[in-house]
Amino acid sequence: MVGITIGQPFEVLKTRMQAQHSPYAGSWHCLTSTVNGEGVRALWKGLSAPLSGVAVYQAVCFASYEATKSSIHRHRPGTDSQSAVLISGLASGVATTVITTPTDLIKIQMQLDRGVGSARRYTSMFSCIRAVVRRDGVRGLYRGYTACVARDTPSTLAYFFTYEESKHLMITRLQINEHTATFVAGGLAGMASWGSIIPIDRVKTQIQAMATQNGRSPGVMECMRNILKKEGFRGLYRGGAQCLLRAFPVNAVTFLVYENMIKLLKPP
Repeated sequence: MVGITIGQPFEVLKTRMQAQHSPYAGSWHCLTSTVNGEGVRALWKGLSAPLSGVAVYQAVCFASYEATKSSIHRHRPGTDSQSAVLISGLASGVATTVITTPTDLIKIQMQLDRGVGSARRYTSMFSCIRAVVRRDGVRGLYRGYTACVARDTPSTLAYFFTYEESKHLMITRLQINEHTATFVAGGLAGMASWGSIIPIDRVKTQIQAMATQNGRSPGVMECMRNILKKEGFRGLYRGGAQCLLRAFPVNAVTFLVYENMIKLLKPP
């Protein structure tokens, strides 16, 4: 939760820069416009959505990863460790999309609400959920699900593979202590995860941002073609710097806490 709170300003800037018809020339322009127009607190808009789902998300993410890896070693004992990590990462990515799709949609809707005070479209996470369900039904919370699967499956694969391999390398070859290796490997895993999927994240953000409009939103390929047509290849990487700046500290803390909790919960 601490990591998410610290990283939220980067997330807000990323979302606003990735949204369709974004008026911002760059990160600094986005930051100053947001703070000047809405106050510093605007940098934490939409925080309630990821905070409310982080415990469930982390539980599903790590539990599905460990369960799949254990199952592979139990039923396919000859499987090499790298293959087991890759398959388990894929399984974890698919499992978490049930949670990340609605959480991301609500978060994005709230982050793009530029109103101040009584002019705000959403007064809370629940008012945003009610508005989406009233307009589009419960299915509306899963708008952008295909894009989420396309994003989370490869990113989770890269996440766990980078963590396991880099941590092993640092401990066995570089002789780095376990706590430091866990912290650094977690940060590198976050950067590898986000760095591998910035284009599809841009597409997903636009699809879920369009949920404020009536009617059909474009599919993944249609949205990608629109971005390429209007902004060129570089447009797919808009908001990428914010992704990477947020990725290292948030995920370094996540893995450090996770590994320490596993040790504490192990029977003596």
